[in-house]
Amino acid sequence: MNAEELQGRIGALTDNERAEFAKQFLSIFLSNGFGALTKRDTDSLIFFLLQRAIKGADVESYAWAKVLKITPTRVSSLQLESHLKFAHLLAADDPQAGVRFVLAGLMDIQIGVDGEGKQLTSGSVRIQIDNPIARMEIEQAMKELGGVVDYERNRKLLKIDFINFLRLINKLTGEDEDEVISRIARGKAKDTGKLASLLGEVKNAEYADLTEPGKLKKFVELLGDTFGEKPKKLIEHIGLIFGSQKHQKAQQSK
Repeated sequence: MNAEELQGRIGALTDNERAEFAKQFLSIFLSNGFGALTKRDTDSLIFFLLQRAIKGADVESYAWAKVLKITPTRVSSLQLESHLKFAHLLAADDPQAGVRFVLAGLMDIQIGVDGEGKQLTSGSVRIQIDNPIARMEIEQAMKELGGVVDYERNRKLLKIDFINFLRLINKLTGEDEDEVISRIARGKAKDTGKLASLLGEVKNAEYADLTEPGKLKKFVELLGDTFGEKPKKLIEHIGLIFGSQKHQKAQQSK
């Protein structure tokens, strides 16, 4: 969501959304007595509630900076501060936010095979995560999984081993298919033709025309077919989130 779209979304908040914003603001602002919050805390609270009202995981820091007339650095600071100070006071209304950030930030998927062409030996996924809260949560989730997040020249650009990436999505969605993913990692294609077919599929024009979340869903399906294991719940979940993203973008373009 760019600055113009964000400005329009703020201006188009419904009466119910505005009423909910005011209700939540007053509840927290008055909880410790009038004037107890500092100006910085009040700014953080307003920003936190504004983000909740917009419900957009794809709002760029630059867009917030331009609309609010502050620096992108200040936006990042507000995102992290407001989350740490106020998120625990309000129930999360989007438990899949972490997955949405990951799918929205997908840049590319790379895979490699062994010399015999029978086994998936390497692969990586690059994700651009602009939101510091999402980065923090993803980093922690990867540590819990025993994986490593590599940073290129930019801390907003995360590079994760492909199998660990599948485990990350599995963890964030709350599914329980880690063993299936592990079997894919250990598995071998029954014949070189199947793996060659997979590699050919991801290079064709039809695949190239898909969005990155669409490519991921298709790739995991092909991977499951090739190695005889398919994390069905994970594929379904990616599909639902991908479909929701497309629906949101269609609604925003109207």
